[in-house]
Amino acid sequence: MYRLLTATAAVALLSSAAFAADIPVYEPPMDVPAAVAAYDWTGFYVGAFGGYAWGDYDFDYDPPNVGDDTEGWVAGGEIGAQLQWNAFVLGFETDIAATGIDGSNSCPNAAFDCDTEIDWLGTARGRLGVAAGRFLFFGTGGLAYAEVEGETVFLPGGAIPPSGTPVNGEDNILLGWTAGAGVEAQFANRWTVKADWLYYDLEDEEFDIDNGLVVDVGHTGNIVRLHVTKLFP
Repeated sequence: MYRLLTATAAVALLSSAAFAADIPVYEPPMDVPAAVAAYDWTGFYVGAFGGYAWGDYDFDYDPPNVGDDTEGWVAGGEIGAQLQWNAFVLGFETDIAATGIDGSNSCPNAAFDCDTEIDWLGTARGRLGVAAGRFLFFGTGGLAYAEVEGETVFLPGGAIPPSGTPVNGEDNILLGWTAGAGVEAQFANRWTVKADWLYYDLEDEEFDIDNGLVVDVGHTGNIVRLHVTKLFP
C-alpha cells in the first residue's frame, strides 16, 4: 500500500510540473532599441554649397571665332521643395552662386586680349529622384542664367575709346539651360549632404567690346558641387 501511495504521489508531482511548464510566464518587456525610422524626403529645404567649374567660352567675330577654356570656383545658396510618393521624389530647386569662372585668349588683333568672366550664375530646375532609405539618387534640369563680362584689353596700354582706358566692354545677362545628376544622403534631424554635377549652356549674347564693335559671347561648362542642406517638414 505504501508503495502504491508513493507511486501515485510521484505521478501527481510529475504531472503538475509538466502542466506548470506549459503555462506562459509573464516577463516585463525588454528595452529594445527603436527601429530605424524610414527616411522621409517630403518637405522644403535650404542649403549652401561650394564647388569647381570648367568649360569654354567664345567671342564670335563672324568670322573669326575666338575662344578658350574657362575655370573657377563657385559658392552660393539654394532653396527647394519636394514631395515623396513611394520611392519617387519630385521637386523643384533654385540656386544662385558667386563665381570666379573666367577665361582669356588673344583677339584677332593680337594687340588685344578677349577676356570674359561669369560674375554670378543661377539656375531654376526640376528634380526627379528615387529614394533608397537615407539615400536619394536624382536627375535635374531647367533654366540657367548668369551675369557675364565680355571685354577687350589693349595689351600695350593707353586710352582706347569709348572708355578712354585699355579695357572696353560690358556686362550682360545670358540665358540658357542646365542639366545634371547627383546623390544626396540624409542624416539625423533631416540634415543632408549632397554631391551633384551640372552642365550649363549660356546662349550667345551681343557685347559692345570697343569702338562700337559688337561680338557674340557665349559660355558652356560643367560644375561639380558639394552641398549641406536642412530639410523641413
